[in-house]
Amino acid sequence: MRKRSYVWKISLPYLALVLVSLLGISLYLSNYFRNFIEENWKNNLTDQAHLYTELTAPLIEQGYPYAGLSDLVASSSAGTLDRVTIILPDGLVIADNEADPATMENHANRPEVKSALSGQFGTDIRTSATLGVRYLYVAVPVEENGQTIAIARLSISLASLDASVNQIRLFLLIFSSVIILISLLYSLFYAFRKNNPLARLTDTVEGVRQGQTWNIELNQRNDEIGTLASSFFELTNQLNHQITDLKNERMKLAAILTNMTDGAILVNSEGIVTLINPAARHLFGFYEDIAS
Repeated sequence: MRKRSYVWKISLPYLALVLVSLLGISLYLSNYFRNFIEENWKNNLTDQAHLYTELTAPLIEQGYPYAGLSDLVASSSAGTLDRVTIILPDGLVIADNEADPATMENHANRPEVKSALSGQFGTDIRTSATLGVRYLYVAVPVEENGQTIAIARLSISLASLDASVNQIRLFLLIFSSVIILISLLYSLFYAFRKNNPLARLTDTVEGVRQGQTWNIELNQRNDEIGTLASSFFELTNQLNHQITDLKNERMKLAAILTNMTDGAILVNSEGIVTLINPAARHLFGFYEDIAS
């Protein structure tokens, strides 16, 4: 379990970094594409709206019933525009290529119309309540002798743009999934490659603890694992030498105590006999294990 957790500790942060990076890049690219296209369409609509101001100004000056104005806006249906609306300064719609102006509500409160009434071109993006489709609106003032006599508002559906953005996001999602899969395989390969020597080192140290011999192959690696293995190897040798020295000293002490003619008894702090040599046993007549 420890080996597996070590592998995932290496892999998961790497995968998380790749995932967050790809998501951030995907969102940035899709939003950048959307904003870029919307800005281009906005500029294009503004240019067309200025053209409509030149065409509609003479017709509006003629006054009601604004002869020829309906035919002018109706001709836009054959082009790229979805809707052209001509609005008087009081918000009254006098021409529209999709609906009867008499049935349309007052447009004075529309954001793009308000901006146009202030002498600037106005833009807005909002979703149609009836169609559920986003529209880009551009409105410019129709001026004559320095006076705003009407507002020319053009709009275009953003449905095709939204569909394109969704396709781009789908492509980026598929691309990101492939990259994440490749990253997962690479991170697992890298983690297992790094973890395998550590696992062997762990098994070797555990084996040495149980009395097995050291795996000398680990010492021949030219990386951190080899350095760590060499350090463990040196430490193990030092411990073995110290243990051997202690055993030899203990054997010497036991030989000395056994062959002494004088009696020797060792007692701990609690008064319990921990060692007694043969001479002391003979002296006191103890022939059984006194420590028991």
